[in-house]
Amino acid sequence: MFAGAARHSLYARSAVHRAAPRVFVAARRPMATYDAFYQRFLKSNVSYVTFVVTGAIFFELIYGQATEKLWDVMNEGKLTHQVDWSKFRDEEDEEEEEEDEDED
Repeated sequence: MFAGAARHSLYARSAVHRAAPRVFVAARRPMATYDAFYQRFLKSNVSYVTFVVTGAIFFELIYGQATEKLWDVMNEGKLTHQVDWSKFRDEEDEEEEEEDEDED
């Protein structure tokens, strides 16, 4: 009884092993891009660290510019570099500036 089950199990395993390489080869084709990426950037420690640091710098530059632009658009006219300061000038300010020029 056990010998028949063992033989059946052995036969089933060998049938699976014969079919497995075909599935593996078919499944490996989409991985070609990943394999090339791995060989180029992730294989050695130096290239991996360089890839991570360079990626972080580029991400920070792009993210920083995008958030800065979003902040400027959301706060249009409220930021100090967008305000027309000549509208807020008092006569006292002009007199103080003239006195400072006379002292120099």
